Amino acid sequence: GGRVILLAPDVENKGIIKTDTGQVILAAGHKAYFHLTNSSDSKTLLRGLLVEVESGGSAVNLGQLAAEQGDVTLIGKLVQQKGIVSASSSANLNGTIHLLAREIAPKGNSFLPSGYRAPDRTGRVEIGEGSRSLVLPALDDGKIKAAIGAGKLSQAQVDAYRRGETSVADFYAY
Repeated sequence: GGRVILLAPDVENKGIIKTDTGQVILAAGHKAYFHLTNSSDSKTLLRGLLVEVESGGSAVNLGQLAAEQGDVTLIGKLVQQKGIVSASSSANLNGTIHLLAREIAPKGNSFLPSGYRAPDRTGRVEIGEGSRSLVLPALDDGKIKAAIGAGKLSQAQVDAYRRGETSVADFYAY
């Protein structure tokens, strides 16, 4: 898996960004602080990077962000989710979505016990009409290929599931 990070004072996605067992981050701010999580800690839900922004801007998703068995994070003073955000979870790897409207003040002095800077101002999250934010069960690629080969499923059905346009029940029929 890999990481895709879009970082700018204001950031907007209108395309398709996908990663397998990785992380997609849209971070809007004049500075960003990254902290690698301890993936061996069973209390940590997020595998990958924690991110905070200073002097946050707008993080806007108008397209599709997807992390198969990974994490999608949008962070800024204003977070607008107007597209599709999806993550999948398996028995071994969890999928997460974080929509975080917060920022660190430029001269803020809030710190976490670990010594890292802490956000001290909240913002606003806006969810657009018709948008979708989904954490789905991961599909077994071997079973999916066999079902497609047997004519029980089509690739279009699989793609529709991954876009959140169909139910997981459709895949238990095979």
